[in-house]
Amino acid sequence: MKISVLITGVKEAKDAFSKDLTSVYNGIMEGFVGDVLSLIRGNVPVSTGKLLDSIESSMIGISTWDINESSNYGRFVRYGTMPHYIYPVNKKALYWEGIKGGRPVARALNPGITPDDYVEKSRPEFDAAAQRTIEQLIGVTVQERSF
Repeated sequence: MKISVLITGVKEAKDAFSKDLTSVYNGIMEGFVGDVLSLIRGNVPVSTGKLLDSIESSMIGISTWDINESSNYGRFVRYGTMPHYIYPVNKKALYWEGIKGGRPVARALNPGITPDDYVEKSRPEFDAAAQRTIEQLIGVTVQERSF
């Protein structure tokens, strides 16, 4: 005896399943990127908040996110600067309250900026966030093992 079985709706079921998996995956990965973003923002030195506000993430592919800082001075904070002279741009001289000598000057020596790599400071905590994400994705607790 020959029995034929016709299953209908497989394509629709597969598409729905795929959409559900994609949304679950994206939700988990967005959570991971949000964790990393919070870790980085937590280590940013804050003066005005402009650098902190400029750090944001964006999804650029199915498994790729970018975390960027749009501030024009973030690299100076992260990597520091050498001592250098600063010159007036909008006026003929520089002046600030408490200037040595009490009078405007044509140039001033900036002692440089000490590096404060807030991204690198956050890196050790990335591992824990990555482990939590992997556990969510595969549903298994990951334990550290030494071999």
